[in-house]
Amino acid sequence: MSGLSTQKMADGGPRYSVDEALVTVGFGKFQLLVLLYAGMGWVSEAMEVMILSFVGPAVHSKWGLTSHEESLITTVVFAGMLVGAYTWGIIMPRLGWRWLLALSALPSFLLLVFYTLTPESPRYLCLKGRKNEALNILKKIAKLNGKELPPGVVVAGNEIELQGNNHLPESKDKDVC
Repeated sequence: MSGLSTQKMADGGPRYSVDEALVTVGFGKFQLLVLLYAGMGWVSEAMEVMILSFVGPAVHSKWGLTSHEESLITTVVFAGMLVGAYTWGIIMPRLGWRWLLALSALPSFLLLVFYTLTPESPRYLCLKGRKNEALNILKKIAKLNGKELPPGVVVAGNEIELQGNNHLPESKDKDVC
């Protein structure tokens, strides 16, 4: 093993550090797999930050948020990153990088648990013709928010445009979405 220290153990065998071993084995498939594994986490993180750039202005205009409220959405995400980085900085040296990566994946797995509890998008359901389901979800959302749906019939945005252009007759069905 070239470049290794020539220290010997008590039994006469060679002794080397982890750093020396890593230098000896060089950069290869293992490191590429580690980079790929860690890279998936970085991609997920980058996607979250990228989505924030779209969500902030969208909810600002759709929900009529103040600039302060819009900034709070982004601040909460970065505050979570700060707490997470500090926490992992304490945990990682005790458990090692494999545990760090495995535990970092837990929030993503929790999303799978909540997947069954998350309702489908009412807009999607409308576009797929599942208008009663969409209306039921809108009612649940309104109830959860302590609000009432506006009076009238809910229709999909494209149906409003078509009605405005006289391409679609107005529906008398109260379950129209």
